[in-house]
Amino acid sequence: MHRQRQQDHRRTLGVLLLLNEILRGAPVPPITLAAVAAQVAVFLEMVPFLSSRYTQSLCLLPSRIMKRKEWIRLFAPLIMHADDMHLYYNMVSFIWKGRRLEPLLGPIRYALTLLSLAAASAVITVGVSSFLDDAMPGSNYSSQCAVGFSGQ
Repeated sequence: MHRQRQQDHRRTLGVLLLLNEILRGAPVPPITLAAVAAQVAVFLEMVPFLSSRYTQSLCLLPSRIMKRKEWIRLFAPLIMHADDMHLYYNMVSFIWKGRRLEPLLGPIRYALTLLSLAAASAVITVGVSSFLDDAMPGSNYSSQCAVGFSGQ
C-alpha cells in the first residue's frame, strides 16, 4: 500500500513540474496548450484505450507497421510517454517552441505544421529502420519500440 502511494507520487511529479512551468511562464498559446493537455490526459490514464498499460502494444514498432499494417502505431506513440520525466522534458521543450512558433504561424498553420511533422517523424522512423535492417543484416532496428512526442 505504502509502495503504491510512493509510485503514484513519483508518477505525478513530472506533471506537477509541468504545471508549474505552464503557470509561471508566458501564456501558452491554445494549440500548444491543447496538445500538452491531451498528452497529460493520456499519461494520467484519462483516455482508457491509450493508457500506459498499452505502451508496449501501441509503441512505434516499425516491424509491426510494415508487416501487419498496424497503422495506429504511427500516431498513438506520439502522445504516449514512458514516465513522468519523459513527459515533462518533452512538454517543456514543446511549450518553449510553441510559445515562439504558434504566434508567428497562427493557430491553423501551426496545427497543420505540427500534424505534418508528427506524421513525417513516424514515417521517417519506419523507413530508416527498414533501410538499416536491409543494409545491415542481423540488426534489429525495426524491432525497437519508441514512444513520446519527440519522436524518439
